[in-house]
Amino acid sequence: MDLIFFSGISKVSLLILYIILWKPIQVMIDLFRGEKNS
Repeated sequence: MDLIFFSGISKVSLLILYIILWKPIQVMIDLFRGEKNS
């Protein structure tokens, strides 16, 4: 039971971390591409 509970928490936290980290990275990539093109 504890193992399932822990794996559930780790998956959710990984998903949240992914969302929090991915958005700024995507914005930075977009800015970098924009500066490179112009």
